Amino acid sequence: MRVQQLGGCFVVRITGEVDVLSACRMQEHLCGLAGLDYVVVHLSATHRIDPVLVRALDAAGQAAGARGRTMRIAGRHDVVADIGRHVGADSAIDCYVDLTDAVEMALSERKQRPPTSMNGHSGV
Repeated sequence: MRVQQLGGCFVVRITGEVDVLSACRMQEHLCGLAGLDYVVVHLSATHRIDPVLVRALDAAGQAAGARGRTMRIAGRHDVVADIGRHVGADSAIDCYVDLTDAVEMALSERKQRPPTSMNGHSGV
């Protein structure tokens, strides 16, 4: 997992297989990032979508939703379709096949919302 800050959002690249232990660490890390800013998870180099990965992404999406944000996932069509089928309709996750589209939407949403402090209250 590699994290890059890009124009005001975090882009998290996940590669290879995700097992139970790495999914737990990834979930903690993504939830922490979701508490700080908008997150785009890039799954184009992920070989297989395991239920444990979907649960980790869904938990991070819920953490983003609790902050009034939407977490975005970008990856191959089959990958994002599989995730979309497994997360609930009330999930704060949007799926994209193009990373650029996902980042642009995150940045657009970020511009429309007032900044928040670390405790979740408006920075004004």
